[in-house]
Amino acid sequence: LGVNHTGYQMIVNLSPNFLGRHPGLLKEAENENPYNLPFRFATASPSVLIVGSGTGNDVASAVRHNSSSVDAVEIDPAILTIGKHEHPEHPYQSKIVSAHLTDARAFLRRTSRRYDLILFGLLDSHTQFSDYSNMRIDNFVYTMEALREAKEHLTPTGVLFLKFAVDRPWMGQRLSEMLRQTFDKPPLVFAAPSSYSSSAMCFVISPSRQVDEALRSDATLSAFVR
Repeated sequence: LGVNHTGYQMIVNLSPNFLGRHPGLLKEAENENPYNLPFRFATASPSVLIVGSGTGNDVASAVRHNSSSVDAVEIDPAILTIGKHEHPEHPYQSKIVSAHLTDARAFLRRTSRRYDLILFGLLDSHTQFSDYSNMRIDNFVYTMEALREAKEHLTPTGVLFLKFAVDRPWMGQRLSEMLRQTFDKPPLVFAAPSSYSSSAMCFVISPSRQVDEALRSDATLSAFVR
């Protein structure tokens, strides 16, 4: 999906059936793909909020991981329509998924729900604040205020998982520092490369010790992060 000559998103099929028919498509382990990794940190059958659900890759992963409910928030009606019609896993048709055509922060201010996993899904991070004089969605969503609002909507063991395509070190440092200030502790930060889908730098944090417990109970996850 391209907009104004800028590549925005790529719809990917990570269903077991598709990957089984195309061995070698993923160079990374399936559960180390950036779309699957968030669910290794969350509690089982999580309630999920996806900020910037786009054409549905993160939504599809939430459905595959037996989430109890998924609120998928996307601001662009054209992108949401494309995802509903074109994504091969048809995640938006799942009974557990509610799609919300609105701004992420407006949704957070309106809802009273709390989530086991709040996932910021590579929300416009490819543009990397390319025009510093413009008010972009990045400057509205990736703020201290937005992260505090997200934190307030986590369950006691909830996890905030933020994916970003960090091309400049200062950008990763900024996101890490904002999360540290929001949660009063540093986030877990690691790279999740992919041969097939979008690679990402991952920032993971929880108000509880849920992230530490996930690493302690999953030796392969701990080794991957290390």
